[in-house]
Amino acid sequence: MTTLLGLLLGFGLMQMGNTLQGTLLSVRGGIESFSPTQIGAVGAGFWVGIVIGSLRAGKLVQAVGHIRVFLALGAIASTAPLLHLLIINPIAWVAARALTGFCFAGLFIVVESWLNSAATDQTRGQILSVYAMTGLVGGIAGQLLLPATDLAGFRPFCIVAIIIAFASVPIALIKAVAPAHEGGGVRINLKGLYKAVALRTRGRLLVRGDHKCVLRLGPDLCATKRSRYRRSCLVHGERYPWRVLDGLASRRLSDRLHRPRVIIGAAITATASLFTMMALVPDEPSRWILYLCAAIFGGTIVPSLQRGNGPCE
Repeated sequence: MTTLLGLLLGFGLMQMGNTLQGTLLSVRGGIESFSPTQIGAVGAGFWVGIVIGSLRAGKLVQAVGHIRVFLALGAIASTAPLLHLLIINPIAWVAARALTGFCFAGLFIVVESWLNSAATDQTRGQILSVYAMTGLVGGIAGQLLLPATDLAGFRPFCIVAIIIAFASVPIALIKAVAPAHEGGGVRINLKGLYKAVALRTRGRLLVRGDHKCVLRLGPDLCATKRSRYRRSCLVHGERYPWRVLDGLASRRLSDRLHRPRVIIGAAITATASLFTMMALVPDEPSRWILYLCAAIFGGTIVPSLQRGNGPCE
């Protein structure tokens, strides 16, 4: 139990710092007069790092162990936010964000593999459910921290660095022995996997592209049109609580209805809510209307993928 709590606490802090940093860079990029293309490139840099880290970080874990990899990558990830503060340049931001993505891929591999090895057939589902909920709670907390400080100053970057640095403390103090390295030579047949879940793969590529575009450019658009950073941050964060509920609702529907119909229905609803927000933002509507649209978007975009709540949202 102590090991589980330590892993979840570290993961929750990681997600708090990660979501806070992602939205901060979008809004701060607008303040620094970055173009929408440059802001989008900064957001894409994180996922480039995630892809590379997913392919390479596992070998680091096999070489030196879970705890050492977590501490090393956590130290690097905690310094990356300060690079954004010291070097105000789009190219440098893309590189620093890619570095952050690489580190977070390794951090997630450590936590997830450790949790999976500690779980039994009877507890695995419960542990992974708590893991997903912990990530969402961390995301909510990260969004709520953003409007509490001056986004044009240096403090938000320092807060991100502090949170990510503290995420290493629970992992470093765990007394349990890290899991042994097994199955390191197994390779995934990507072609066979695509054939088995072709609909999900194609849908995931399209929906994730749309989702991340909204996450990276949405906060800057709201801040620009309304000149109210607090409202922008709250609208962006409104999707997180509803993602906690969508996991229950979408799975119940998918069990009772034809899964492709659930996917199509959720995708249509998400699209309608997004177009509504696009039409309303220039006219400065009530904040509660924007909150409702953001909540509907957040509550339907993930079920349209028919997946669990992953750690990198």
